[in-house]
Parts: sequence; C-alpha cells; structure tokens
Amino acid sequence: MKLETKHKEIIWCIILSLGLIIFFATGCKPKQVIQEKIIYKTDSLAITKLRDSLYRQEKKIAILEIDLLRTKEENSKLTNEVSRYETNYDTSKPIVPETGKPPVSSEITTISKSQLEKNLKESEKRNAGYRIENETLTRVNRNQELIIQSLQEENRDLKEKTTPTTGFNIKLFLIGVGTGILLIILLLIFIRR
Repeated sequence: MKLETKHKEIIWCIILSLGLIIFFATGCKPKQVIQEKIIYKTDSLAITKLRDSLYRQEKKIAILEIDLLRTKEENSKLTNEVSRYETNYDTSKPIVPETGKPPVSSEITTISKSQLEKNLKESEKRNAGYRIENETLTRVNRNQELIIQSLQEENRDLKEKTTPTTGFNIKLFLIGVGTGILLIILLLIFIRR
C-alpha cells in the first residue's frame, strides 16, 4: 500500500510540477510581449490627393503658357497694323515744281498708336499677371513634390522597420522548466524523507 501511495504522490508531484511549469512559462510573462504588435499604415490617399493637385497646377501652367503665346501673336499683329498713310494725287493737273509730284487731291493718315499702346500695356499687365501666377503655381508644385518625396521616404522607412514580435519567449520558458524540475526534485526529496 505504501508503494501505491508513493506512486500517487509522485504522479501528483509530476502533475503539480507540470502545472507550475506551464504557469511560469506563460503566466509570468508580461501581457505586452504576447500582445504587442506594431502595424504601420501608409496614407496613400494623401499622396494621391497631392498628385492630383500637382496635375491640376501643371494644367493651369500649360493654359497660362498658351494664353501667353496667343497674346504675343496678337501683339505682333497689332504692331504690323500700327499706321496707314495714303495720299491721292490729282494727275489731271500739272506737276508742282517744288515737290516734283502732281498736286494732292486727298490725303488719309491713320495712326492707331494710342490704341496699340493701350492694347500693348494691357497685354503686358496680363503677361505680368500670368508670370506671377505661373511662378506661384511653380512654387506650389515644387512644395507638393517635396511633400510627396518626404511621404515616400517616410513610407520607405516605415516599411524597412520591422519589429519582431513572437508570442514565445525562450528565456521565460527555460526559467519555468528549470523551476519545475527544481520543484520536482524538492518534492521527491521531501516525499522520501
């Protein structure tokens, strides 16, 4: 009978030791180690919005450049039509000796310099406005490109960073096993006494 009770005590010691090993292997670990998981997300929507905005700015710049070319063409046409001078001679009369030409019957002089200058000034103002707007849009585009580059670099950095998170910690497991073995040995020594 003593042998049976010793076997039961040994079985209970083993069960208790295993329970303690499991307790120390899993129960003493901080929960943060088990549940810690870092997730990095990329805000690709911001990148898409910035690219759309950049595209719109580039489109505005292209339109402004076309308007500038059109204005230059209009200015060149206006300079070609600046003045008109028309003289009609009366050829039925004799030639005037001082001028060496027949007498003038009618003379038409059309000078539209004032209108040309007015149009020229307006187009220069418009061109100056276009240049300012073009520079502003170019600056905005550069800023947005820099923002996109920084976001892409940040995304690249975040993708490179990896945090190993394992639910199993070998050190704690070995400590638990060692403690369990020590407890079994102590229990066996205690039982044999």
